[in-house]
Amino acid sequence: MTTEVSTEVKSVKELVSDKIKAEFLNLIPKDQWDKMVSTEIDLFLEQKKGHYHNDPPKPSELQQLINAERKKQALTAVADVLLSSEWKSHMVEQGKLVAGEAVKKLVEDHASQMIASFFATIVSSHISNFAYTLQQQARG
Repeated sequence: MTTEVSTEVKSVKELVSDKIKAEFLNLIPKDQWDKMVSTEIDLFLEQKKGHYHNDPPKPSELQQLINAERKKQALTAVADVLLSSEWKSHMVEQGKLVAGEAVKKLVEDHASQMIASFFATIVSSHISNFAYTLQQQARG
C-alpha cells in the first residue's frame, strides 16, 4: 500500500513538473524559442577555436562524445583480445607458467628484434654516459 501511494505521489509530482515546464515554455515567443534551440544545436556541433592563434581547433561537443565512445569501444576490443586464452598465460603441471599461443608466436617471430632493441637501448645509454665522463675529464 505504501509503495502504491509513493508511486502515485511521484507521478503527480512529475505531472505538475511537466505542466510547469510547459507553461514556462509557452511564455517564450516561438521565434525566440526557435532561435534558442538553433543556437544550442550550433554550439553542440561547432568546433571551438584554440586558445592561441596557432592552436588547432578543439572538437565539438558532438565530436567529443563520438570520440569518447570510439575510444571506449576500442579499449574494450583490445582488452577482450588480450584477455583471450591465446594471449593469457596459464599454469600447467607442477605450477609451471606457460605463455598463450599468440604470445609465443609474437616472441618467436620478433625475438631477434626485441633483443636487439633491448640491448641497443642499454648500450646507447652506456655510450652517452661514457661520452659525458670523457667530456668532463677533458674540461679538467
